[in-house]
Amino acid sequence: MTAKLIIETATNLHKIAHLQDSQVQAFYIEEQKAIHYVGNIYVGRVKKVVKGMDAAFVDIGGDKNGYLHKSEVFLDEHEMFTERIKEGQKILVQVSKEERGTKGPKLTTFIEFSSSYVVYFPYSRYVAVSKKIAEKEKWKSFGESIVEGTEGLLLRSAIEGMSPSKVEQEIVTLRKEAEGVIGELQAEGTVPRVVYQREDFITNMIKKAKMDKLELIVDSFETKKKLQASFPEATVIFQREKESLFDIYHLQKELEKALQKTVWLPSGGSLVIEETEAMTVIDVNTSRFVGKTSQAQTVLETNLEAAKEVARQLRLRNLGGIIMIDFINMKNKEDGEKVLQKLKTETEQDPVRTLIFGFTRLGLVEVTRKKERDSLQHLLLKDCGVCKTMGKYKNEKKTLDDIEGELLSYKEEAAWIELSPLLSFNREEMEKWKEEQGIELYLTEGGELTPFYRLRHIGSREEVEKRIKENKAEFLF
Repeated sequence: MTAKLIIETATNLHKIAHLQDSQVQAFYIEEQKAIHYVGNIYVGRVKKVVKGMDAAFVDIGGDKNGYLHKSEVFLDEHEMFTERIKEGQKILVQVSKEERGTKGPKLTTFIEFSSSYVVYFPYSRYVAVSKKIAEKEKWKSFGESIVEGTEGLLLRSAIEGMSPSKVEQEIVTLRKEAEGVIGELQAEGTVPRVVYQREDFITNMIKKAKMDKLELIVDSFETKKKLQASFPEATVIFQREKESLFDIYHLQKELEKALQKTVWLPSGGSLVIEETEAMTVIDVNTSRFVGKTSQAQTVLETNLEAAKEVARQLRLRNLGGIIMIDFINMKNKEDGEKVLQKLKTETEQDPVRTLIFGFTRLGLVEVTRKKERDSLQHLLLKDCGVCKTMGKYKNEKKTLDDIEGELLSYKEEAAWIELSPLLSFNREEMEKWKEEQGIELYLTEGGELTPFYRLRHIGSREEVEKRIKENKAEFLF
């Protein structure tokens, strides 16, 4: 199966769209200047052990100490958490979840090293095989014959068709890499310090596609050369035009749709997706779909269609944590099982671990999906300044990205951009952003409370300055 990835790096945000059969399956987005820690391994220092929480706080060099729970500490048999973890000691930890708000990053001592075929765990004592592999018992026996001592393995679906000797070579390579990192705990050096860094954003996201064939379309020649070296089996195409890649492939509109609450189904039914601090709630409605047979059949068809689209929306919006789905009520228990099975089948394609727990007593379907990155809404939207939680609009990162995408199609000397007063831009960051643009930017505040920006005029510097003066606009920066 072939996956097409559109990779845009020309604007403030690195954006990747994963397409399959001409339909967007996922968006991966990150600020170019963003620093992320998930996957990094550190020699840290235990700052505090809190017995009542069965947890410790570890300094890994960031603004906030990392949180290490007892369940994430590798313990020998009969060893106690407080015997293993003591204040002031050096410790080797890996970041499993980014810091968010007032919470520091989550840490684990169950460090892992991965390739396209294998995930190697120096400390786990178990062997697992992807459920997509047909010969599970054969590969599980192979894995158990390879591991030594406390080691563990996860054999990915990509090993199917490979020779055991080739997979063993991968394991040996990862084992040597792990030994070098583990040795850093006893080595001289500053504490805290990073001893293993994750792959860059683009490389990491491409690996998540997990397809037999990859077609990568990029807007940077440097990115093309790098990806050709990293993914020799992939087709890498360099494409740079006046418009951004997301505009050329009509992906900007798809991204905007992925930020809306309502998703329309082909039949006329709909999903309403609400993200809250505690969970995500998805409501399924028949809406405009009336069906051609019985009401029960109409409900079943809508729910089956919704189950497929829900699985896509989880990937598309990168929804994580607790997810509750309110399918249309089905009186027939067999119909409920069909919908549940459809949802399970569709989520099996998700590279992020997703568990379907079935119907609750209230008739809701309970789902959990591992939180690996911020959702699109959390990354690109902000709460309404008036109603706080009832309304959402584009945040500063998304606004700058929209402006950059529009400016790419112009070859002019200067531009006048009017910004909403609801957006709170940092002066220093905005000055730096202006310097990075290949065009002179004049920024003023809009006279109306719109959540967007307006490109008021573009042309020569003289023309733009004249228009601003005529309108008696006041500069922001």
